[in-house]
Amino acid sequence: MKMRQGQCRHLPVLQEGQLVGILSDRDLKEAWPSDSSAISSGELVQNVGKIKVKDVMTQTLITIDEETSIEETAVHLLKRNISALLVVNQRGHLTGIVTVKDLLRELVRLTSY
Repeated sequence: MKMRQGQCRHLPVLQEGQLVGILSDRDLKEAWPSDSSAISSGELVQNVGKIKVKDVMTQTLITIDEETSIEETAVHLLKRNISALLVVNQRGHLTGIVTVKDLLRELVRLTSY
């Protein structure tokens, strides 16, 4: 629901408590038919219900440790041309997601008087 409302662009995918992928708005856009403008809205809604997360999620996980610096996080995002990284603890359990927007927000906070 939050993804549809534009409040969230990345969702971690867990299976039995284990991190198995990440679903992004980019994954969904790539799964969407390129000729969707020629399809009626009813057909689009009907087809979306048939798409499974496991079929469109990114399974190659790029994670960072909770102790990773903001600078190193930014380098990872830029090098890989991605907009979010999954954050894991020492046990490899998901503890959060850091996004480009999060880094920009922190930069503004740090440079504001």
